[in-house]
Amino acid sequence: ELSSHFRSSCMPCHSTGYDVNADNDGFDDFPFVFPTVLQPGMYDSLLVLYPDAMGRANIQCEACHGPGSNHLSAIGQSKIDMSVSAEVCNYCHDASGTHHVIGDQWRHSGEDATEFDGRGFHGGHAIGAFVESTDRNGCSPCHSGSGFIQWIKEGRPVDANGLPAATTIRPPATNISCAACHDPHDATNTHQLRSVESQLGDGTLITEAMYGTGTTCMTCHRSRRNASTYASNVNNQSAHYGAHHGPQGDMVVGKNAPNYGITFPTSPHGVAGGNACVDCHMVGEKVDGDGNPLKVGGHTFNMNDAEGNDHVEACQPCHGNVGSSFKDKKYYVNGNADLDGDGVANGLQIEVHGLLENLAGLLPHDANGNVSITNTNADSIALTPEIMRAGYVYFWVEEDRSFGIHNPAFTVSMLVAAITEMGGTVDVDFEDNNLPTSYSLDQNYPNPFNPATTIRFNLPEQAQVKVIIYDAIGNQLEVLADDVKSAGNHEVKWNASSYASGIYFYKLEANNFVQVRKMVLMK
Repeated sequence: ELSSHFRSSCMPCHSTGYDVNADNDGFDDFPFVFPTVLQPGMYDSLLVLYPDAMGRANIQCEACHGPGSNHLSAIGQSKIDMSVSAEVCNYCHDASGTHHVIGDQWRHSGEDATEFDGRGFHGGHAIGAFVESTDRNGCSPCHSGSGFIQWIKEGRPVDANGLPAATTIRPPATNISCAACHDPHDATNTHQLRSVESQLGDGTLITEAMYGTGTTCMTCHRSRRNASTYASNVNNQSAHYGAHHGPQGDMVVGKNAPNYGITFPTSPHGVAGGNACVDCHMVGEKVDGDGNPLKVGGHTFNMNDAEGNDHVEACQPCHGNVGSSFKDKKYYVNGNADLDGDGVANGLQIEVHGLLENLAGLLPHDANGNVSITNTNADSIALTPEIMRAGYVYFWVEEDRSFGIHNPAFTVSMLVAAITEMGGTVDVDFEDNNLPTSYSLDQNYPNPFNPATTIRFNLPEQAQVKVIIYDAIGNQLEVLADDVKSAGNHEVKWNASSYASGIYFYKLEANNFVQVRKMVLMK
């Protein structure tokens, strides 16, 4: 009743049983006149004027599950008809307009992606069919929509042989769909997401308070193993050795790495925007200027389109203009972008490919020339803990598929550690902290916070710096820094114990650079 743009054309999807071609006791089968003026109190008036129609207003059970009168006769059981197919949601969430293109985007998720986080996402692939064909119960939580729902509700299956049978209790394996990630019956969590907490193989906790809505992505997109113990044991050799498919969560967070006795540096992509994976993979408009659904960002999760155009818009909030391609973005270590030592300073992804090639040259191979961490490798090399660790790093970076972008500092330093332990050489000194190449203000961490939080910012050169805190209506509260700081990575802390819960803003002023970010104090 408070919407300024709700109109009669919205009724088919915002009511139950609306079908002009059917006499199904739906909303449109009863007297109703759409009001000419929308104002507070109008909904209550309509309830009095048109009680039969308004008894079917809004989205009710039968809008998704079908007429209740048919259940016993058509379904052959006492339970309501149920489907986790995306098409149930797409009946409404798949039309023209800014807010109704999610279904169309979902169908293109992964099918147009090329290299950056590319092959194989959700809507474009019959993932459920894969699970049924392999008949492996351990795969079902992440490779089947119904399996994921069962996992969240009942816990991960422990039976190693066979998926749960398709019964009145459990449906068969299905594709990953809207209802896998979102619970249509429970609005407790943000965006009705099912998963708000997970855990990496080494025990690192992943929560919504830390990584926002990206936590849902990392529930599946993570390694299954504790890398510290797994990657040092030669008995774990296997044709499937490594971090398993989809270990992006470990990479973004910068945790669960093989044990090199080093605390690897990590870039802030996991926390910078507050929602980890979502901040980059879902950023941007849903439609183009002509109203056509875009095939990047949003619910496509794609970072490039079928023509190979990179979705660089995702980088702009933090990095500004990065050019037209991810491959052009360079990553500097102590002022040097030639990370693989070939004499040419290329973009980060190309340099990481070079480091991978250097590492591959130090590892055993199969008969086809591929890296092989098995006792039957064609090079007849006896496996050692050093080889196991290096092999894990190699396969992890390959399976992450961002080639450094998810976590530049972590990816590069880990590759260097693996190459060095294997007796290889690198021409870059990785011991010092990286010097920033541009001004930037990171998202505070933690966020939300109580009562203290840390604000980090980066300076490519010496600058006069001010960090200022404002309340929600723009009143200046505190100045956390007001002095000259050298080039590098800096941080200041704010203790808000004397302030009330709410939204606050912090601003960085450095030479001619100004940036403002929002944070939430939650007591």
